[in-house]
Amino acid sequence: MDRKGLGIPSGPVVLFQGPRGTSDERAARLLLTVAAPDVHPVPSMETILHTVDLTPECLGLLPVENPLEGELAPVLDRIAFETQHVYIRETVVLAEQLEAFSLTKNVRPRVAVSHPFVLALCARYISRAGLASMTAPSTTEACRMVMTGNDDGLLALAPSEVGNSIGLHAYSDMGTDLPEVRTRYALIGREVAPVTGNDQTLVVVTPVADRPGSLAAMLDKLSKRSINLTSLRSRPIIVDEKSIHCFFMELSGHVSEPVIQSALVDIMEDGAKIRVLGSYPQWSGTPVVSPFNELPLRSIGISSGQATLEEALLPPIAHEPDDRDN
Repeated sequence: MDRKGLGIPSGPVVLFQGPRGTSDERAARLLLTVAAPDVHPVPSMETILHTVDLTPECLGLLPVENPLEGELAPVLDRIAFETQHVYIRETVVLAEQLEAFSLTKNVRPRVAVSHPFVLALCARYISRAGLASMTAPSTTEACRMVMTGNDDGLLALAPSEVGNSIGLHAYSDMGTDLPEVRTRYALIGREVAPVTGNDQTLVVVTPVADRPGSLAAMLDKLSKRSINLTSLRSRPIIVDEKSIHCFFMELSGHVSEPVIQSALVDIMEDGAKIRVLGSYPQWSGTPVVSPFNELPLRSIGISSGQATLEEALLPPIAHEPDDRDN
């Protein structure tokens, strides 16, 4: 319960990358494993990671996946390579409908203003409307720029809650076409979550060397135990002057379960090194999805016909240069 019933948060401190009013702060409302979090803005991701790494009971909230970039390598890399005691203990997905907001109801928009990520996500809509683009530090700041800019040609692209809270008018001619933005956040701390029976575990595995079949061998150890691999991403690194790859793997199950423990030990017995990055309840709500709602262009299958298969699977090959090309 909030302190003295006054609405003052009484739970643990949760740091997010500020300022206040950002999507990161709104994502904290979705947390299920923390009661009445005391949410505080800090200047950077580095501050969050460093503070949580050194401070028991302090938590942090970081974006780890978005529709444009998928899993955010810089965030996961820094947890893996720059912290000693940090684990992911919960993930949530913030889904917000984007709208276009203007200073007055009757406008002739010329410039779309928003955070660079939102501008990129809405690029096709901005192009279709024939607008120029202007960046802002956040969607909240974009709305403030429209409110104080005294320019009817500015159009802020922001979540509905943000534009409405600042008192702007929804520009309906464009707003109905704008996408929903979904971002996955990770709550980090110095402990993993307890077992719920519907959990996920994130590990980073570094084989002893890059050699044919090393990844297949690791995946086989998961497959034979019926462990579902939900995400796989590789990163090249240099260790002892040797170039190798490490693999970020998200698995179904809790790290404390015997079947997960058995698989990880089996992988290590082949010489691999493992860092557990987290165990957390599986998010049951809306997932982060690609902004594209169709297969990659020119995707084919066996039913596509022999001529199409041959053309698609054998694309044009560049000719080798000869002396006459110089």
